Amino acid sequence: MVYEVDVRSYFDADGNGVGDLDGLRARLGYLELLGIDVVWLEPSPSADHHTVDPRFGDRTAFDALAETAQEFRMQLVADLVRDDGPPLRHQRSDRLRLALNPVLRSTPFDAAAVQKAVQHSLDTRAESAWSLGHHDVSRAVTRYGGGAAGLARARAMALVTLALPGTVHVYQGEELGLPDVDRAAEARARVPLPWEDQPPGFGFTAGVPWFPPPAEYGQRAVARQLEDVHSTFSLYRRAIELRRAHVRGAEAELEWYGAPAGCLAFRPKGSPLVCALNTSEVTVSLPPGDIVLTSDRIGGRELAPDTAAWLV
Repeated sequence: MVYEVDVRSYFDADGNGVGDLDGLRARLGYLELLGIDVVWLEPSPSADHHTVDPRFGDRTAFDALAETAQEFRMQLVADLVRDDGPPLRHQRSDRLRLALNPVLRSTPFDAAAVQKAVQHSLDTRAESAWSLGHHDVSRAVTRYGGGAAGLARARAMALVTLALPGTVHVYQGEELGLPDVDRAAEARARVPLPWEDQPPGFGFTAGVPWFPPPAEYGQRAVARQLEDVHSTFSLYRRAIELRRAHVRGAEAELEWYGAPAGCLAFRPKGSPLVCALNTSEVTVSLPPGDIVLTSDRIGGRELAPDTAAWLV
């Protein structure tokens, strides 16, 4: 599991209103709780598009971050600026296959379209790194219609994505169900994360955030979601846990099941896990199996519109 971090928007440790490497280091425990294996520092929109912008910390801060990541058994990936000086203490030449497959970020919430996009990717790529979010596209909640419907669809598509073979990337804030804000396209998904539910800093900073999160972000703050078993964070956490047990093999094939119009169902070959998605406007019956996770509360053997379920 890869978590993509925009450093300036993750957590501010020194109170100047801008996220920094020390802030990321201080919040690695959150990523461990989520179930993350790899932390990818996204390119900064400044500093010639390199990640380690001098505003976010120096080489000492980066080395400290890398050391703490090792303690959490996480790999750290970054684009480096940093001069002709000696290499970073924790710099390694290991290669991780992190080339993103953008197909799901441009696929509408439609079962037939999702199935076609996924199968085409599996047919044409040796490996896939799936993602629903990125800094240069609208967040999934907004893309799928916004409001309650957009959130429900984003949660459903999270289960679809996390059931696919290969690598899955989570762009920061997707696990909280955050929507877009009214901001220029290149920065709309880079708004600081809400750690607490009180403005103006929302726990991101003790000072004034470089871009204040909107008031609605407080309702989806980390502090509110950690102990809520029905929260989007809890959904991601449980799905990642189950994924480790049931979805293995970067090059696995999918077996597709027959499904009602507007729905799909599949399982990774060799896995007992079945993922079902309903993008139609009517409730449908679930396929056989024990329900282990749903993107929304459902009763009995039925799958409501805008909902996904995992069965084994």
